[in-house]
Amino acid sequence: MIHPTQWPGPNVLMTRRLVLRRWEQEDAEDLYRYASDPDVGPIAGWPPHKSVDESRAVIQDVLNGREAYAICLKEDGKAIGRQAHADGSCPEDRDQSENRNCGRQ
Repeated sequence: MIHPTQWPGPNVLMTRRLVLRRWEQEDAEDLYRYASDPDVGPIAGWPPHKSVDESRAVIQDVLNGREAYAICLKEDGKAIGRQAHADGSCPEDRDQSENRNCGRQ
């Protein structure tokens, strides 16, 4: 988990209670907390995570792009979901230009 005082920067969006920021390896436990829930992953198109190490690998290999953001609670810095944006600027995005959000509330 990234402490809120480390957030201000060019790739951060803050609201009164939430922060959108890039994923960090330290978020693996938070990601696992919601990504292991069988009611979350399948509706987003991926199987539930089986371990914190799997979540860490997803952060490194999948959520490391410029379009993937962690949705965090401002009060404690915990990642509670993710937002990904495909804007059509990359060839693999052109067939699916949309916003995607998932997580557990």
